Amino acid sequence: MLQQSGAGTPASQKRSANDMTPLEAMSMCNESFRTSDEFLEQLNKTGSFPDETDKTPMCFLKCYLEKTDIISDEGDINEPKIFEMFPTLNSDATEDCKKEMDHSNNVCEKVYFLVRCVMTRLLVDGRGSDNK
Repeated sequence: MLQQSGAGTPASQKRSANDMTPLEAMSMCNESFRTSDEFLEQLNKTGSFPDETDKTPMCFLKCYLEKTDIISDEGDINEPKIFEMFPTLNSDATEDCKKEMDHSNNVCEKVYFLVRCVMTRLLVDGRGSDNK
């Protein structure tokens, strides 16, 4: 999903409605919310960050998802964009993962809980598609 060194892939060249590629969004968000490649690799491998108390990488995710139009500034999910990013994800999984956002009042945590749920379904459970 997220790798700061992912330049050159077709997905990293697609521009969002904000006219920003995912790689540009990552770079911009990393200026405000420094997040190491190790944290992002851990998210990609396990579905969660190694330290779930550190808000900085959570705010990095929020910034990235906003800049790439996957979520709105209000935290609403842009379903066509999330399905474009994760083609095997279905609307049932998305609805379930939206509920995870209710577990916090902190906006960065809410986005992290959403991403953690999506990544867990895709990487660990394999329930992103019709396997639910």
